[in-house]
Amino acid sequence: MQVGTQVDRYPDGRVVRKTARNYVNDNGTLICEVEQPDGTTRTYRGRVSDGAIVWHRQTDAGLIETFRERVVDTPSGPEYRIDGFGVYPNEGGSTSYLQFVGRYRAAHQDVSKGRE
Repeated sequence: MQVGTQVDRYPDGRVVRKTARNYVNDNGTLICEVEQPDGTTRTYRGRVSDGAIVWHRQTDAGLIETFRERVVDTPSGPEYRIDGFGVYPNEGGSTSYLQFVGRYRAAHQDVSKGRE
């Protein structure tokens, strides 16, 4: 099992903390549970494909999120990459679509003092 904290920092200065727990269930499926600040939990199911973890969740309301995570060796060191898409139903019957890409490099941090 892996547990961690996700910190989202927005351009308007807002900071949102989430906790995550990753594990393999009894059926051998990767599970990621992300607890939101409001106490709700988002659950993603994952699988390993071509050296990456592919995560997916779908709700009865038609929301779909799929993304893959992987670590890639680059000349400047390892880089965590994430890319995916989301389909988000809106009130009134319209739908929003989001495609995203993220590239992250390790940042040295002192977690003993609670800093990210």
